[in-house]
Parts: sequence; structure tokens; C-alpha cells
Amino acid sequence: AKVGDQNMPAPTTISETTAKQYLKSEACRNLLPKLNGVVHCPLLVEKEGRLHRVDQGYDDATGFFVASAQRTETVQVGEAAELLSGLLNDFDFVTPGDRSRAIASLLTPALKLGGLIKGPVPVDVAEANASQSGKTYRQRMVAALYNQRPAVVTKKVGGVGSMEETFSDHLIRGKVFIQFDNVRGKLDSQYLESFLTAEGTFPARIPFMPPVTIDPSKFIVFISSNGFEATKDLTNRASIIRIRKRENYQYRTLDGKDLVQLMFLWQPILMGSVFAVVEEWHRRGKPKTNETSHDFREWCQSLDWIVQNIFHGAPLMDGHQEAKQRAANPNLSFLRVVAIKLNEKNRLNERISASDIAEICLEEDIEIPGLSPESQTVEQGPQQIGKIMGGLFKE
Repeated sequence: AKVGDQNMPAPTTISETTAKQYLKSEACRNLLPKLNGVVHCPLLVEKEGRLHRVDQGYDDATGFFVASAQRTETVQVGEAAELLSGLLNDFDFVTPGDRSRAIASLLTPALKLGGLIKGPVPVDVAEANASQSGKTYRQRMVAALYNQRPAVVTKKVGGVGSMEETFSDHLIRGKVFIQFDNVRGKLDSQYLESFLTAEGTFPARIPFMPPVTIDPSKFIVFISSNGFEATKDLTNRASIIRIRKRENYQYRTLDGKDLVQLMFLWQPILMGSVFAVVEEWHRRGKPKTNETSHDFREWCQSLDWIVQNIFHGAPLMDGHQEAKQRAANPNLSFLRVVAIKLNEKNRLNERISASDIAEICLEEDIEIPGLSPESQTVEQGPQQIGKIMGGLFKE
């Protein structure tokens, strides 16, 4: 637009084709602000020591474009804590510590995406003792709280469309919540492990395209599994939340809508509740506990203080060390799977031999650690099972 003797930028409407051409130009790369992603809920960010809400538009502090149609409601902190905690009442958590970590999962995206936690945050691992227990449902609830749905990754091994390629594609597309759904067997991905601790930038790669540099701090990662088994490094970067299946339990509904659907409708008051809790923590000076049992200290100590002092819950890491040790030990993971199967068959009160266990493994397609595929037999299985059990119970 001509203003006096100068050409000045003016708003205009352009086609998608033209927009893509502009974005490929050198001028666009130099002049446009960096876009880390698009979020569909307001953000709470800190500038010059004070919190302010970003309800709509681009925020230069985080690099997010907020595409929210609704403003958050104002909620008192006590009511907020009760409301958020009540969202989890459908789940049977193994320990109070698991429930505290589930509460932390509801708050972590707000703290991380708003830049209030500078360091890395763990991958949210939902583990259950059986299918249809609600592990994936809980993670969908976390995303729904932020008015989004998780982009799903299913575990594959190598090849076209592999797990890591799908994960990279979601990163490049700016999918803020990414879920590795129903992972079976051991999850061993150096790519995922390096992403969870990357600082600054991270190269995302998909076939036939050059690497795209993304900001790893702008994503929230979920893993759901009936038996989480991973490397020690990955378990050190995880927050494991265990739940038990409630037999014949019906999750709450209202007017035919489940809780995830309702959370999209209730987003203004739920987001207002998250903000109330974060604002209270910030008002008190962003306090932390002295908890040191998680590698991600800033996240752990901040959320540990919040769950204990605002939600009056159990310490954040209660029971977590045992969950980590089991997930990183294939023999303990094997014992857990066998115990679950025996429980399903109502045989936990019986004397069970190594041969019995070998037969169950063949019937239920349970892999016996330390044996090759051709050695998974009732002849060779009992001896290996005896070695596994001997080592476990000796310790």
C-alpha cells in the first residue's frame, strides 16, 4: 500500500498456493517470526516476572500461534484443584503416587508450553494391567483439556512408515500432543530418547525431504502400554502412571457424551482451573521440593510441590522407582505378564511350576526372555524360566 512516498505492508487475502510460494522465499525466512506450532487453547506466559494470558494470536515469547475461540474463565484455586482432581475419579490408580503423577500430567503442558518450565519434561507413560482399562483414555483427556487431540504413532519396526518416521512427520506438522499408542514389547528408540533430552533444536526427518529443525520443548509425548518395557535411559525420562482395570465399570457420561467430549465443551472453565493452580504456584514464588529421584529435576521438584501443597496429594515420586526398575528389567516385565495371566485364569492360589509357566507362555504368546524364537518351547522353556525366577527371587 502506498502511504505518502513509501510502500507499507497492508493486510490482504492470498491463496494457499501463493502463500506456499512466499514461505519458500528467502525474504520470508528472514522476516517472518518463528512459528513453533499452533495451539487451540490460551497460554499462560511469564514476561518480566509477571504472568499474562495469551488468548488469541501469535506470542513471540513462545513462538506459538494461539487459535482459541474462547477465553478462559476465572476460577478460585481451591475449586480449581478439586475440579481437576475430580477428572481422575474414574481411574483405579495403583498407588497414591500414580494419582499424583496423573495430576501432574494435567498441568505439565501449561507449564512447559508457556515456558514456565525451561528444562525437559518426561514422557507420560500410561500403563495398565489389561486392555480397556482407560490408559489411552486418560491421555486423550489431557490433550482434550488443552482443546486438542493427540496425533497417534503405532509401533512398527523399520521400513517405510516406521514408528520414527511417523513421529518425525507429526513433529514437522507441529502436532503438539503425540501419542505412542498401545506399545507392545520393548520400546528401544535412540531417536525418541535423544528427542526427550534435546535442547535448543532437533532434526526431524522424513523420506524424500531434507531435515527440518524443530524446537523439542514445544511438544508433549505420551506412551500407552499394557506392559511398559524400555531401556534404562527411556525409563529415566518417563513419568510412569499405573492404573488397574475396573471390571464391568462404566465411565461417566452426560447427555450421551463421554468425559473427553465434555472436556472440549468445558474447556474455558477447565483451562481456567489450570491457570488458577499455576498462578497460585507463581504467586508463592515458584517453590520446589528437594526431590532428587527423577532425572528431570526442574519438572519433578516443581510438580512435586504443586501436587502436595495445592492438591494435598502424595509425593510425586512415590512408587515410581519400583515402576522404573521393573520397566527396565525384561525379567521383571516377564514375571509381571505371567502374574497377570495367572490372575486372569484364577490360578494365583495354586502351586505353579516352571513347566506350567512355559505352557502358559506358549498358549498366550508370551516371549520367554533369553530364548531365540525357535527355542520358545515346552521342552526348553522350563529351564530358562527356572533361571529367570531363581535370579529374581534370589535378589
